[in-house]
Amino acid sequence: RKRAHAIALVNRLPYGKPGHTDTANPQDAALMLAFRYSKKSIFIQTPTLNATPAIDGIISACRRGIIVTVWIGLGFNDLVEGFGTFQGGTNEHVIKKLYKKLRDGNDGAEKYLEAYWYTGKDQTRPLHFSQKSRNCHIKFMSIDDQVAIMGNGNMDSQS
Repeated sequence: RKRAHAIALVNRLPYGKPGHTDTANPQDAALMLAFRYSKKSIFIQTPTLNATPAIDGIISACRRGIIVTVWIGLGFNDLVEGFGTFQGGTNEHVIKKLYKKLRDGNDGAEKYLEAYWYTGKDQTRPLHFSQKSRNCHIKFMSIDDQVAIMGNGNMDSQS
């Protein structure tokens, strides 16, 4: 017999306000609530990660002792999303900033962040986006191995 599973469809308009703080929409509300109410673990896979609300959610979760695992693309869209006005920085910059902010709290919260560069199953190392080969464009978040959020919801300031 099949078990019933709840599904919620959350979306947003295809544009937002400059400054990547426009979170007043169902999709972003779901992501922010996932960060806030997680109890043990969060897994995120996204091509880019530089939106301030997502970064703040990761920091808050790690400080609460939640294991946050992030898989992102090495160099993914650096020129477009990393350096322009209202952009949140490259993936490399963001990961360094996350670890620094967590270490600066002097509470050991950095041990709860596990960041990895996307590496294909048949690869021995990640490929930089500039090689234009084998980049991952999945947007996925799992909370406590109980709830999954997936679709086209990027966690970057460009989107």
